[in-house]
Amino acid sequence: MARRRPIGPLDDGGFTLVEVIVALALLTVTATAALYFFVGGTRAVSHQQQSQNAVVVANEAMERAYGVGAKRSGDTSGLLLGRTKDDVEAAWASVASAGLEGYADTYSAWDSAATAIAGPADDAVPLVSTSELNHLDYEALTLIGPCYRSKTAAAAGCTKVGPTAPDAAPSGYTELMRVMVRVTWQSQSCPDSGCSYQVTSLIDPNSDLTWNNTTRPIAVDDDAVVNVGEQVVVDVLKNDILGVVVTNPVQLVGTPSAGSASVRSDGQILYTAPTNASGIKTVTYKLKDQSGRESNVATVRVRVMPRAVDDSAATIQSANITIPVTANDLGTPGAVTITSPPAAGWNATVSGTSIVFKPQNKTGTATFRYTYTDVDGLAAVNEATVTVTVTAWAPPKVADLTVRVPATVNGSKTDLNMMGLTGNPSGYVYEVVSVTMNQGKLYVDGRPYNAADNRIGAALTYEQQGNVLGVWTFQYRVLTPDRSVASPVKTVTIRLMPVAQPDSFSAARSKTVELYIGENDAPMNYGGTVALTPSFTNLTCGTIPTQQPSIQNGRINFTTPSKAQTCTFQYTLRGTGQYADIVSDPVTVTVKVTG
Repeated sequence: MARRRPIGPLDDGGFTLVEVIVALALLTVTATAALYFFVGGTRAVSHQQQSQNAVVVANEAMERAYGVGAKRSGDTSGLLLGRTKDDVEAAWASVASAGLEGYADTYSAWDSAATAIAGPADDAVPLVSTSELNHLDYEALTLIGPCYRSKTAAAAGCTKVGPTAPDAAPSGYTELMRVMVRVTWQSQSCPDSGCSYQVTSLIDPNSDLTWNNTTRPIAVDDDAVVNVGEQVVVDVLKNDILGVVVTNPVQLVGTPSAGSASVRSDGQILYTAPTNASGIKTVTYKLKDQSGRESNVATVRVRVMPRAVDDSAATIQSANITIPVTANDLGTPGAVTITSPPAAGWNATVSGTSIVFKPQNKTGTATFRYTYTDVDGLAAVNEATVTVTVTAWAPPKVADLTVRVPATVNGSKTDLNMMGLTGNPSGYVYEVVSVTMNQGKLYVDGRPYNAADNRIGAALTYEQQGNVLGVWTFQYRVLTPDRSVASPVKTVTIRLMPVAQPDSFSAARSKTVELYIGENDAPMNYGGTVALTPSFTNLTCGTIPTQQPSIQNGRINFTTPSKAQTCTFQYTLRGTGQYADIVSDPVTVTVKVTG
């Protein structure tokens, strides 16, 4: 039979080793999970705080933009003042791939004024700013640029209207300024690229409406038209808002942009247009009522209309002439238009603010009409007539000529100045008929003379061989520019002249010294084609010995006087043999005798 175990206290011998190990493992897993959730929660709270700080920094940057007047000052919005082109382009490029809202629909813009300096120090709205919150640095990048919204579609977005920003809002669009703020920071809760927050807003840079909340007078802009050099009376008060006054309320502000202005006793402005300038001119004024309250400044926009004045000119057949038709016009010429061309056989074309008339080998009197618009696009109030008298070519002038060409040591070219020597007008040409020339070359219009294909031109040049003398001739005749009339044949004689140069020397008293007076002369082949000829009669002191052993080398002996003084004498260069009649101009040699 089975035995029953007696009922009594349970065995408390404790956990086994396995049970203890399992229990410890369970506690470790539970503690790790709790720590994970604690750290994750801490990080979430930290990142949330950082994001809230970024919102604060972004809002501060946006508020700075709201606090600046966006209205243009000249060509630049007030929001852009102080921003340089280099700084702006670098900033825009740095966030090109950041996905900034509105970036692709906005033009980059900057302050075009030369006074803008690099960096944010002078920026009306800082391009870059840094803030520290809770020991963490936040950098705010504020990009500002124009975009354009359709006036007809209220829900339309503000976008670009072309590849480059226009100078003014296109017709049917309103210009707005988009402000894009991107805040970035670095922390352990951020990815490697860092954390960022962005906010975008649109600001209207256009002038606000003026509300008349007081009884202050309001001056309203006016328009007027007047011809250049004339006067116009502008009733500026007719559209102004003004209470009862007992005295003239109109006061000029500054001076007109051109012309002159004065206020008449009845409050109207008398404007006198300038006599030599047209375009859109402005006069500014304000009102002052009997209580002393002053209005805003209003502008009178005066269109000063230009006037064309008749012209006359003269030319020779086949000689085109440029007529500065606007030179005597009353106004500021911008573009010329021919309204009635010359008759058949003549030709006229516009060149800038002048007209080029081409007679096309026809003589007589030609007329045509033109008008012009000024630099502001205002059209002249009339047309002007241009009368051109075209005559035949004058008979060519021709004569036998002698040209003195200074000799040189190394050779050179000399323009023979045919037009100046013959007295023919520009355009006439010279034909070389024959040449007698043993040394040197003759050039026609810069190329060597050739009887076959280069004998006619406007300029003739002689190139000497160098270090020689000579007398050469060639025959020529003169042709009209169209070569229809030729003169008789005449001769040009080229005399290659020796050239003596003044000299200065220093020598001790009571000495015979050798003076190299021919060192700077031409030619220098003394004793050959040229000879030195001292002129003793012009000697002021000292002596020149009769025997001169080195004169063929351009050197002479000179004996100085017994006391210190300055001696001078003259000499010439003379050709030899067949050129004995070719003589240079006399020059002076100065010898300073020292003690």
